[in-house]
Amino acid sequence: MDDLANLDVVRMRDCVPQLSLSEGLQFLYDFSELDEQTVRYEKLISEYKRVYGRAPEFIARAPGRVNLIGEHIDYEGYSVLPMAISLDTLVAVGTRDEASLHVSNVDHEGHAAGTLPIDPREPVDVDSHSWRNYVHAAYKGVFLHYWRRQQKQRQEKQQQQKEQAAGAGAGEEPPAKKAKADDEASAPAAAAAA
Repeated sequence: MDDLANLDVVRMRDCVPQLSLSEGLQFLYDFSELDEQTVRYEKLISEYKRVYGRAPEFIARAPGRVNLIGEHIDYEGYSVLPMAISLDTLVAVGTRDEASLHVSNVDHEGHAAGTLPIDPREPVDVDSHSWRNYVHAAYKGVFLHYWRRQQKQRQEKQQQQKEQAAGAGAGEEPPAKKAKADDEASAPAAAAAA
């Protein structure tokens, strides 16, 4: 039973609710905001199609938040009490056959489109004060998070394999000897029955 509970915990780490645009916005926004948010999503999709020539594969949403307690201390390891707010960031996403990230903003004024390196080791261009730096830093952070998690999973798997190898056969005969011993033990019983 514990294995099933652990499986659910692992599943939930990566489980992101998927909602259709026509049916899902009422779960994300207050009823009074639905019309305005629907227009906003439609504008995002339309702009994506205009820039990239096709519809996005999905739209990701990150809600804004306010810290009711603990402003600017969470990154120092202290507790905070955040609360999600209806202001949010939307990102329309699609894949390409190129080794770069293409980014653009529906608000063109002061938000020029551009490309970012796909290699997360590339530094953020701190000399240029651009909105793209936020996207680049977020990309690097998400990449690093999943890379570290993958490394941890690899290490745990290697540790399990080492433990299994060290414990293999401890206190037990190898399978070939055990099978031979079982055959010899059953031979007298078979002879007695004959």
